[in-house]
Amino acid sequence: MTEPAEPNDLLNALGQPPRVEEPAVEAAPASEPTPEPESVKAAETPEPRPGDPSLPPRRTRRSGEELHRMVVGREIKLSGTISACDQLLVEGTIEADLKDCDDLQIAEMGLFKGSATIGEADIRGRFEGTLIVRNLIIRASANVTGTIRYAELQIERGGQIRGDVVAIDGGDVA
Repeated sequence: MTEPAEPNDLLNALGQPPRVEEPAVEAAPASEPTPEPESVKAAETPEPRPGDPSLPPRRTRRSGEELHRMVVGREIKLSGTISACDQLLVEGTIEADLKDCDDLQIAEMGLFKGSATIGEADIRGRFEGTLIVRNLIIRASANVTGTIRYAELQIERGGQIRGDVVAIDGGDVA
């Protein structure tokens, strides 16, 4: 009686390389997630970038409460009344009355037409209308036109401001 042939002996006889058996691997139970190495966790969490909405705001008006932030994206057009907004970022076009807002930011491609009574405005794009603001920053690419009342003003070289522009006492800004 002959002994049964080993699989590798048959493969050798046929001129094929022998099979290498790998040890059996036990799968972890489904209830226990496999821990990820720290390097994988770090790679999955991207670094925040400036302007990223996940970054903390420059300041909050309501301590201990959630920040009310509104973003009007590029190619978006919005009209109406905006109130109770802590931060407003304009990348598109807004025709509105803005009240009870702490911070207005107009991006280079952004346009705000209307009136705004706010704490701080950082303008890189265009503003047309009535602006009453405590701290106004006009960047090099900005064009501000209309009735402007400010307590503090900062203009970068190249920034433009036209119209009825008057400095006021900081306490006069509602």
